[in-house]
Amino acid sequence: MSFGWNTYTLLIVGVLVAAVVSLVCRKALMPSAPDALDHPQEHMFELGSPVDPPYMGPHKGNFTWIMHSYASTVKAGAELMAHEISKYLQRNGWTVQVLLYDCPADEYDGVPLIRMPYQQPLDDRCKEILSKTDVIGCQNLQADEGLKIAEDFGLPICFFLHLDIEKIDVLQQRWSAPVFVIYNAMTQHEIVPTIHPWTVVRPHIDYKKFEALNTGKGEHITLLNCIPNKGGHTIKALAELMPDHKFIGVRGGYGPQVIDGQTDNITYYAHTDNPLPFYENSRVIIMPSKSESWGRVALEAMAAGIPVIVGDTPGLRECTNNATPICQQEDVGCWEREIRRLYADGPDRTAAIERGYKRIAELKAAKDYENFEKFLLETAIPAKKGRAADTV
Repeated sequence: MSFGWNTYTLLIVGVLVAAVVSLVCRKALMPSAPDALDHPQEHMFELGSPVDPPYMGPHKGNFTWIMHSYASTVKAGAELMAHEISKYLQRNGWTVQVLLYDCPADEYDGVPLIRMPYQQPLDDRCKEILSKTDVIGCQNLQADEGLKIAEDFGLPICFFLHLDIEKIDVLQQRWSAPVFVIYNAMTQHEIVPTIHPWTVVRPHIDYKKFEALNTGKGEHITLLNCIPNKGGHTIKALAELMPDHKFIGVRGGYGPQVIDGQTDNITYYAHTDNPLPFYENSRVIIMPSKSESWGRVALEAMAAGIPVIVGDTPGLRECTNNATPICQQEDVGCWEREIRRLYADGPDRTAAIERGYKRIAELKAAKDYENFEKFLLETAIPAKKGRAADTV
């Protein structure tokens, strides 16, 4: 039986070949650009080092998180910081486990995850873990559950504060369990002081990942996380005001996103575990936040040598420490002026990059995680042994 190559067949083959060639060319021309909004899991990377060196010293203690979500499912600042602390403690002789409502797997990056019953009594496995726990950590509105468990098991609890609206009653009331407050910035303590023993642990980032980026080729103005609080409407207004510039908006890991821009010069991308390609393609990073207790994105950008413009919040002021211009979220004219000033090559852009490097060097010299471990050993855990930690 013979096969005839008629005109219709040749047309179909031609269309398929053209589509393949077009796809290959597109990938070749944009090797580092993340795919569009429909592919949220295209780029993945782990937060921890590929192989942690073995710890050779004595076991120091058992630290147990009680959380609704972890970095395994939510790549937001609080969850990322919790994982960084977990990995730091593991590397230094601690057993770390996470009791978790949103528990998709048995572990994440070497940290054990244990499903915790939601609004039900604890099961036997959770009870066994807590019976061996020295100190509990909790955050992000899990204070009620954490405090009840701490009281039931007679354990000290560290309440990590990332938002100044979180459970203020925990900060100002006494409980039958020893309570310790861990602020993620000094300004957080100034805004919402506490009667309990407290310390400051600023979020760490892996500076080397961002310092290694080739950021000289970027041409976009970028916002990571397009919720209204972080400036989703602001980047839309800027794109309309500055048609001669290209903008990128990246969907965040939580909250309603403002991603309905009408201008041709703004492109929205899906949430991704790997922000590195966005930094590589950025000329300026903006953070038009109305509230922000710290500023992980600002640090990542400054470490990569990208000028940053931030909103007027106490956390961002403390985080950047005069290394960046500051604008009110609604003052679009201020954002436009600062973007144009720092976008162009020249002394203003060079000075902004150097100020960012200087701030990163200051934070590298800090030892917040080491000091937190000392706080656990010298202040929190002794409270479990009968020494009242928060008596007047």
